[in-house]
Amino acid sequence: MYRPFRLSEASVPLPRGTRVVLRVDCAGDDGFIHRAGTLATVRDLTYDTYTLETPGGRSLQVQRDQIVLQRQELLAQLGQRAWSFRQLRDEVIYAAVVGSRAWGLAGPDSDEDIRGCFVAPFDAAAGLWDCPDEIQNPAGEEAYWEVEKLLYQGLRGDANTLETLWAPLHKVVTPLGQVLLERRRMFVSMHILGSFGRYAQSQFQKIQRSLIRDQALTELLAVMRAGQLDSREQAAVFLARAAHISRAQKATNELKACMRSLFDRGLLPEASFEALLQAVQAGREEELRPPPHRPKNAYNLLRLLHSCLSWLTTGEPMIAVPADLRPTLLDIKHGQTPIERTLELAQALAVEVDERAHGARLPAQPDYEAADDFLRLCRREQARRQLFPTPTPSTLDAALQYGASPVLTLSQPTWFPDPLPSDVDLGSVRRFLEQRFAAKGSMTVLWVGLTGAHAYGFPSPDSDLDLKAVHMADARAVLGVGAGPSPIEHLSVFEGREMDFSSHDLAQVVQLLLRGNGNMLERLLGPLNLVTTPAGHTLRHLARQSLSRRVFYHYRGFFAGMRREYEREAAAGVWTAKRLLYAYRVALTGIHALLAGEIETRVDVLAERYHMPGVDALVQVKQRAERQTLGEAEATPHLAALERLERQLEEARERSMLPESPSNQEALERFVVELRLHRLCGGR
Repeated sequence: MYRPFRLSEASVPLPRGTRVVLRVDCAGDDGFIHRAGTLATVRDLTYDTYTLETPGGRSLQVQRDQIVLQRQELLAQLGQRAWSFRQLRDEVIYAAVVGSRAWGLAGPDSDEDIRGCFVAPFDAAAGLWDCPDEIQNPAGEEAYWEVEKLLYQGLRGDANTLETLWAPLHKVVTPLGQVLLERRRMFVSMHILGSFGRYAQSQFQKIQRSLIRDQALTELLAVMRAGQLDSREQAAVFLARAAHISRAQKATNELKACMRSLFDRGLLPEASFEALLQAVQAGREEELRPPPHRPKNAYNLLRLLHSCLSWLTTGEPMIAVPADLRPTLLDIKHGQTPIERTLELAQALAVEVDERAHGARLPAQPDYEAADDFLRLCRREQARRQLFPTPTPSTLDAALQYGASPVLTLSQPTWFPDPLPSDVDLGSVRRFLEQRFAAKGSMTVLWVGLTGAHAYGFPSPDSDLDLKAVHMADARAVLGVGAGPSPIEHLSVFEGREMDFSSHDLAQVVQLLLRGNGNMLERLLGPLNLVTTPAGHTLRHLARQSLSRRVFYHYRGFFAGMRREYEREAAAGVWTAKRLLYAYRVALTGIHALLAGEIETRVDVLAERYHMPGVDALVQVKQRAERQTLGEAEATPHLAALERLERQLEEARERSMLPESPSNQEALERFVVELRLHRLCGGR
């Protein structure tokens, strides 16, 4: 059973596809006035603005207080879903980009869909309350199965699961995730013939039947308009003949389903034949006709058939679509191929799949024992993490490997596969860091991240490299009577590049994390990591768990400072793109942290999500030079945008689902103490 969950309606984000009702009259994007009580479906959410689509296909944008859920009983479920995603996403062991971007069929408007799996924490799996077997973000772009559900799905050859595991664009791969990838062939069996091939064939048969039914319903509406029938019984008889339905009861049920669909779409006041007849007689026949066939479903089904054929012939799925097949699928996707032609292609391909199935060399059954072994491994690992949270000596020995002659591993974590900016010379950075660490003797380095303009998405050719580290100071600096170790700051030009290096002791970092300091959060949770250690990854995990509403004060203060600097420069007749971009970046990062519970530093990503169209032009200006200026006419419109951002930052704090203060202070304290004790006891 699930734990009871209550949350105010206004604070629950509504995912795509949610059915809502307008509370007040609202103007649509085309100026049409939609009356209170109109049904609509959520299509997108940007900050606090929902984009809705009415049954008639019209679009409008509303605020949260202008709509209510059509089914109020779903509120607790939606709130639980949003809460579960925030609580469990740190347990994700594997994630990959799926869908059209993985297939090579994406267009400019295609979403980046991410799928993967997480492992339920030991406490969540061992307690009385059920742990969710799937989590997803409100936008629906990210979804993760609990590992047990993924295993069951994989063992029966589920197409979505297998394509997720074979997807080439990885977002997260932890050590457990790597084991999963290495063992993914345990799912390969002849079940694939059913989950890929037979499933696609059955769906094409449904499309064929739906085309016949839709044509029959269109003819029925025309006959009703002509006044040739006026009772439900007559309509059912006509429908049975036109749709080739042999049983009268089935035709009656088909007619009921049609009326129910029209009612659900808001086109009829009630699901009755009388309401349908009145609407037709009122001249609404065209509006009531079945919607056109969606080609997107057919193109994906044809792709599944090709992937099934690939499984049967090569033992591997077809993820990236071959170049010779892409035009065919894209034409179908864009509605340029008649559905009848698509059905012909599917029928011919199904014959080939059946022929290949007879000689296929896939195992008859998946490897159940290997799947069971992997599940036990995951459960044992989560139990070990919960019951023995202190890092083991072997793990710490690998983490604390730096002595008088440190050997740095300059590489990106596997869960951030995107390359470093092209202007970053890793060799030069490595030599610089080795020099700095050697100068500090016994300092133990846990983490180094690249922040600043490179992490914000707008570096210019003359931008410096902001290298921000976390270290553990020597015991003498901690145990003495002094105030403790001071941050290390060093600014110099090294091999022709300006290096801005700073490092804070572990205890200082933790203290700042507990205060909601955005600099420390971005240092550990940013996208560009240069030096990583096992102990550093543990700190990174704890930093993500420490997110709270306290980050508001950091980003509000930082934003206010950026605005003052911008206004001071403007008073002197100077308007720099850099100052504006920093103001945008700070405010948007704060808003996103409060609403989404994650740190995102790239201003271009944030601007797109929160509809700030002027930011792209600023980025282009800034990338030309560090101190590139704007004309007054270019700069003035941004003042109003900054005022809006200030209000939105305040509103984000009120709407945030983050706790008021960090809830893991004890875990952070224990981590610092145990790490220091291990080093004092000679664990180097």
